[in-house]
Amino acid sequence: MNGENLLKSLGGIDERFVAEAMSVGSESRRIPFGAETERRPRHIGVAVAACLAAALIASVFFASLRRGASEGDVLLGSGEPGPVESPYMLPSRAPQTSEAPAVSDASEPFLLDMGAIHINEQEGIVSDIAPYYDPALYRDERWDADAVSEYFGRSFASAWWPGDLALLSDGGLKATVNRESGEVVWDELCLVYRDEDYPDPIKRGFTVAASRLGLSRCCVYMTDSTETSDVFGTDVVFGHCSLSYGPYDPDTHEPSGWYDVYLADFELGGAQVSVTANRLTEEEFVKAVASIISRTDDIELVGA
Repeated sequence: MNGENLLKSLGGIDERFVAEAMSVGSESRRIPFGAETERRPRHIGVAVAACLAAALIASVFFASLRRGASEGDVLLGSGEPGPVESPYMLPSRAPQTSEAPAVSDASEPFLLDMGAIHINEQEGIVSDIAPYYDPALYRDERWDADAVSEYFGRSFASAWWPGDLALLSDGGLKATVNRESGEVVWDELCLVYRDEDYPDPIKRGFTVAASRLGLSRCCVYMTDSTETSDVFGTDVVFGHCSLSYGPYDPDTHEPSGWYDVYLADFELGGAQVSVTANRLTEEEFVKAVASIISRTDDIELVGA
């Protein structure tokens, strides 16, 4: 790079000074020795000033190059960050973009319209009887939570429950297996959420049961005709009835009290699921069931 190109590449210098500095150099080479010597002081002064200015700017320029190279920012002229091959670097500059509006990380809650939920009133409920399997031919197994998750391919735990309840189960599953073939002939996942400090004999809480082979043990079923409700794309049969509890008066046979029982039956992930609740409100029960289906506790009931 010659002097003219260097000066022009640096920028910020008046073109007249560049032209004059270059013309002085060329004219001094053409003037015969001893002729027009009175012009030399002025031309020499201008040339020296131009050279000093160029030297000063060049020193600042290469100092910035060294500083930029040590910081390892962007390749000269590329405008892109990242590894480069050239040792000539410039300090990085933040891209000039219009300011974007802030985006909130908070997601919208799942809205469930209680007006679309139908609760089937029941005259009564029934409990199933546990099937019997000959222990000489079958064995009972207890699977841990990891095996249950692999078996079902999903969790049936409630993502939300009332704050006074606690999960009392370990998330395991009971299964009955044929000793010879290893075939699972009965399975049942049972999750219990309960308030152990509730004063009455019938504790406040709910139970979730799930089975791939069909629920048939320790489960509660509805007895009357039913209507389904859509809960986040899953058809659910909700039921309700009031049951009495003892001790009963020996003369009048009046119970000690009554309590609400809510039920929900649905299929989810290839399994049959049944949820039974004692002493929950309708809103609490529906929200607990919805959290099993949606697997989120961020549910808002509307129209309740």
